[in-house]
Amino acid sequence: MNEETRLSQLAENMRFYGDMRFKQLTLFTGAMTVLGAGLTEHAHAMLTPVLSLRFALALTGLLVTSVFWVMEIRSSLFWVAIREELQGCQLWPRPRTRLWGWMNATNAILCLHAASYGFWLLCAHAWSIHQCAVLLCGMSWLVVLALFTILSYWPMWTHRE
Repeated sequence: MNEETRLSQLAENMRFYGDMRFKQLTLFTGAMTVLGAGLTEHAHAMLTPVLSLRFALALTGLLVTSVFWVMEIRSSLFWVAIREELQGCQLWPRPRTRLWGWMNATNAILCLHAASYGFWLLCAHAWSIHQCAVLLCGMSWLVVLALFTILSYWPMWTHRE
């Protein structure tokens, strides 16, 4: 593969992962809208004698948020890897930020996922019969997501140009 073809393919891959991140955010927003609508429409319906619809929706919210959180991290890492590969050429220049480098789309979406997870965890905790078990499992999974995020993003967060 010659250099021009290689750069063209890298640029296509970068566009693909950029588009994918936007599409993931769109799907995540749609899923949260559907879950929220389910809460307002049938607030106190029971699926079984011990399982309320709102608790099931809260668990679904935790699951959906977790899945999209992991997908966002993985697609961000691929995007960053391709950007770093293109670092030496002028095909995709990086913007220069001095004071607000931490305020970017990646960190904003990470905060959105963390806030969504926190909301659904509080809802699941409030609406569960077994509140301690739900809180313990939910917080344990949050620690796993946080460690995955920190270990994945640490090189990107500490990289200085």
